[in-house]
Amino acid sequence: RLPNVHHVGAVPFADLPRWLARMDVGLTPYTDSAFNRASFPLKTLEYLAAGRPVVGSDLPATRGLAQESMDVSAVAGPAEFAARVRAVAAMPATPAVVRRRRAVAARHSWAARATRLTQLVDLATGARLANVTDLAATNGAAESMHTAASRNGQATPRRTR
Repeated sequence: RLPNVHHVGAVPFADLPRWLARMDVGLTPYTDSAFNRASFPLKTLEYLAAGRPVVGSDLPATRGLAQESMDVSAVAGPAEFAARVRAVAAMPATPAVVRRRRAVAARHSWAARATRLTQLVDLATGARLANVTDLAATNGAAESMHTAASRNGQATPRRTR
């Protein structure tokens, strides 16, 4: 037992900012299982969005984030995990470092992912969608209803096939 390590169990959502403000390092110690190897650790992004560095288990998604950001460490084994937590906790958290961490989280936001999906659909179909909602509204048709409506001079969008 360490005086600076506390297991508090579940806390109300409204209390999370207060707890995150007291944390030095976000931890994502997942078991190496087929499920976890195929999962994405959203908690890692939540820690980064809070401006915290992260030490996580050496799993594919965590390794990918660690390659993208010096503020994410993917480590194998309990001894290496503990040593990395101690090292990361000792690093200063300047305003520039906190902004850098938050920028990584922002690159993985749902809005950023939706934009990337829209770009991929545009490439695959040749369509020019305004956003993912356009794709959903057309049931995946290659032409967005908004594009078709504006081209045809219509005041209201219509679905095209």
